[in-house]
Amino acid sequence: MKKVIKVNQVRNKTELKIVFDFILKILPEIDSKNNKYTLDFWENILQSTPELLLFIQEEHVPIGFAFGWVENDKVTLAHLGVDLLYRGKGLGEMLVNEFEKNVKKIGYDQINLGSLNGKEGFYSKLGYKGTLLVQSEKHSIEYLMSLDGGENVVATNIYEGYVNQIFVHVSSINYEEMKDKYMKKFPGCYGIIMFSKQL
Repeated sequence: MKKVIKVNQVRNKTELKIVFDFILKILPEIDSKNNKYTLDFWENILQSTPELLLFIQEEHVPIGFAFGWVENDKVTLAHLGVDLLYRGKGLGEMLVNEFEKNVKKIGYDQINLGSLNGKEGFYSKLGYKGTLLVQSEKHSIEYLMSLDGGENVVATNIYEGYVNQIFVHVSSINYEEMKDKYMKKFPGCYGIIMFSKQL
């Protein structure tokens, strides 16, 4: 008999701790004192919007997760991952689909996320549109816009009062190529592919 795999919502702090420990195994880069995504952070989300804390388990062991949060009336999908042994079976897509349903259920209509290298095709396939976020504490917004005369810049921002940001429209075929151009021309800046989807 085939096992039924379903997406679960985190129900309590004990369950949250188990899933969070699994997240740190899959995404060890978030385990730092400077990272805002601590266990305490997610405990607050558990109190406010538990619908955005999802996981898949097999025999009581987590094998996948989708964790998000709301800020300024926008939903961010912060962590998405599946255990290496279970990849390629559609579990990531199952998590994203359930996350989207819950976002709509709690009254929001857009999801934003940042993508790790190589995952752009996955998000594009699910209907997410990509934008390159370039940020720098060293270079001005105007200087960052000078790469292409600003024609592909769709928005600008100053984050926390000192990080200059530009959002550049990029076609799905050249995300990394465009990111590399910015990194070479503006040493010290940082780029990440941001995705969003209107539900």
